[in-house]
Amino acid sequence: MRRPVSVFAGLVPYNRLSMTGMSSLRSLAVVSVLLSVSMLIAPLPVDAQETPARSPRATFEDAVHVKVINVQVFVRDRDGNPVTGLTSDDFVLLEEKRPVPITNFYEVHERVKVGAVAGLVPGEPEVHIIDRPGLARRNYIVPEDERLNLIVYVDHHNIRPQNRNRFFRYVREFLRQHVTRDDRVMLLTYNRSVKVEREFTSDPQLIANALYDLEKHTGGRTMWDSDRADLIRDIGEEDRDYFFVQGRVRIYSQQIYNDMQFTLDGLKDSVISLAGLPGRKAFLYVSDGLPMRAGADMWEALDQRGRSVDSIEYDSNFYLDSLQYDSSRRFTDLVDTANANEVSFYTVDASGPMGINSRDASMQGMAFSSNIDSVARDNMHSSVMYMAEETGGQYIVNTNNFRDGLNRIALDFASYYSLGFQPGHAGTGRRYRIKVELTKEAQERLGLKRDRFVRHRLSYRDKSVDTEMTEGTLAALKLGYEKNDLEISLVKADEIRREERGLYTVHVDVQVPIGEMTLVPVGTEGEHLLRARIWVQALASNGDISPPQVEPFELTIPAEDLQRAMESYYTYTLPLIMKEGDQRLTVAVRDEVAGETSFVTRTLRVGV
Repeated sequence: MRRPVSVFAGLVPYNRLSMTGMSSLRSLAVVSVLLSVSMLIAPLPVDAQETPARSPRATFEDAVHVKVINVQVFVRDRDGNPVTGLTSDDFVLLEEKRPVPITNFYEVHERVKVGAVAGLVPGEPEVHIIDRPGLARRNYIVPEDERLNLIVYVDHHNIRPQNRNRFFRYVREFLRQHVTRDDRVMLLTYNRSVKVEREFTSDPQLIANALYDLEKHTGGRTMWDSDRADLIRDIGEEDRDYFFVQGRVRIYSQQIYNDMQFTLDGLKDSVISLAGLPGRKAFLYVSDGLPMRAGADMWEALDQRGRSVDSIEYDSNFYLDSLQYDSSRRFTDLVDTANANEVSFYTVDASGPMGINSRDASMQGMAFSSNIDSVARDNMHSSVMYMAEETGGQYIVNTNNFRDGLNRIALDFASYYSLGFQPGHAGTGRRYRIKVELTKEAQERLGLKRDRFVRHRLSYRDKSVDTEMTEGTLAALKLGYEKNDLEISLVKADEIRREERGLYTVHVDVQVPIGEMTLVPVGTEGEHLLRARIWVQALASNGDISPPQVEPFELTIPAEDLQRAMESYYTYTLPLIMKEGDQRLTVAVRDEVAGETSFVTRTLRVGV
């Protein structure tokens, strides 16, 4: 027997397989070395745990997994209004420049699914449709894969407090008017590290109220402005040694570049944490812009000084040195990560049209051209525009009219098309470029002959089943997401105090109804095979997260026991070593035949 190991060292329970009832049931299960498995099947004692009788599911000769890549597509007219009433025949979908058939299609208009859904994939669940005339609303439960998840991310380190607080007024209005209780909203902040201010909630007013507390924070861009003003003053003083000011520009650029790496790390980590979360994911990023190339405007100022004042010492090749402070590859990596995890960036530069000014009345020395401020603004805007354009989102830059910009974003939440296709590959882990166009006939009919009227994410990553399940388990653990198609349940059976102070062995029963699993007929005697895998991961009260553990299992059920097995369930007993206090545990189960999954999270109170 393997001794249980602390969840913080890997969540490894000991090996135990026991069976009660129906001794004639022969198990061909692979005995788990990580997860203990016990099976309870009729005939059972009076106090046995049974589920209500249910009809067996249809069985399949082999596991057939149909993978569909879904792409949100936004079609807008010349005034920015949604173009409605299109069908799948009006679109061309390309993967790596090659057309692929559209197998799934529906339209959402004013948050209501309207028109016809293709439903071309066999076994696709029935969807209740609301007819277009009048868009009369009915009782409609938004499926998890269609629910809006909005992440409001406030970058304290890269914003001026007055700009941030001014923009918050519009955000609160936006949340009240355009975010519903069918949506989930989370509030994150960044100030050299990411902080979860409010976890996902269906009450947008909680997020709106939390913004008041954030108005008290200082903004890191204020210090940046001070350093920039000092540097531009030194560059403009003609009696300053040219190589001295060049060294200062290098130091300034390096500091900003270093800060940018931490900023991009925070953004990327936040996007990765959303990987396993189903549904639409909109990431509202609020800052005063981000420099694509650190110190680009100061290198422009230095170039102007070299040409006009220090022509003898000036070497135009020095300008190439600024390329080492370029973060464009990091931004490309960020948008690739966002597209891989189906996250769309909606970026806001809260500084408005007059966010940068290189001179004031107190400055002496040479007069710089306005090109320096243009370089600075373009440098700040290009990054956040790129983030939005590549991921199918929108940006708000160079304006004080934040209300209109947020209203345009709200249109994306309410009206869009969903196009799905089946790739000719599975689980390669590769990134694939995609493009959606209107057919020539649709363009002529609508008078929209440019791609700029059609918007969507520009790539996706073909993830393996293992990757998707691992990401889903972590999302359920950290974000509170739950999906339970297999109707599994978690029950804390008991806990035993260990000799080590503050540690307990906790037995958790994972109950899986056999009738919810899809069984494969095998052999010649009517036997049926159950094939599944289970993932387990835990989050301690101090924030420590155990590595995920996964184990496959199989079980063969004789024909004479099949009906009674369908009316019962498996119990997997997990013996876990946990610290005293509240611990969060997520268990995921995947039916390997049908591909259906469950992600269930429970908080366990240990030792109290």
